[in-house]
Amino acid sequence: MKHVIIYLAALNCIHFNYKQTFAFAFQPKPIKIQICQNKDCCKNFPSKYDGGLPQTIQDLIPTNVKQQNTAVPIQVETTGCLSKCSHGPNVSINDRIFGHINDVLLAAAILEVGVAVDSPAELMAAVEYMANANKSTNVVKKVKFLNSAIESLQKGGLTSTTAMAHALILRADAYLESSLSNPRDADQALEDVTNAIDIDSSLNGRAWRVAADVKEAKGDTVGAMEAISKWAEVNPEFRLKATKELKRLEMTTSNN
Repeated sequence: MKHVIIYLAALNCIHFNYKQTFAFAFQPKPIKIQICQNKDCCKNFPSKYDGGLPQTIQDLIPTNVKQQNTAVPIQVETTGCLSKCSHGPNVSINDRIFGHINDVLLAAAILEVGVAVDSPAELMAAVEYMANANKSTNVVKKVKFLNSAIESLQKGGLTSTTAMAHALILRADAYLESSLSNPRDADQALEDVTNAIDIDSSLNGRAWRVAADVKEAKGDTVGAMEAISKWAEVNPEFRLKATKELKRLEMTTSNN
């Protein structure tokens, strides 16, 4: 059919961009990055980074690549055992397996070697700050690390990246924790999670889960129920848990 369209266009002297036509006719297959989620591979990724190696790799890919402004789009997904357990954590890029990917620098290196994606220094720094925030048990230190991550991304002009959405979600979670002693922090938590959703509303449903908690803390039960519904929509595997949460919130509403 595409050849017929090109032929008819030529007969009728229709002017068209041949590059666009052939790009349409020969769409390249996406590059597939698969991260092993076998227990040994997960255990051998020592970083306390929220979301482990899969989220680390997602965050290290700049926005322009995720938006598929490159010749070949990239898909990141988890997979079962890649049968290279002694070399884990393992990552497969178009069936080429990279082993021992046990820190942020190595994750960035395989993106450069296997996909020709260069993670900016500011992006790598932000990922490190987020890993440090996740290690900390002190909420004040968590917020400081996450402030540094967000500032690094802003400095690098990376404000629309998955990494920025992730940093905002983590900071919203930290502010929600600190709002128990400082109620005004709930407002900052709501602002952060709203901005995160604007950037990437499908970030593993985490944004909607945190949004539900923040809205419930602020007394917005209806808003919390809407966020829970979106969480279940993005992460269908949590539908049963979401249903229980909705019933609990409905009871809260009826009691009030």
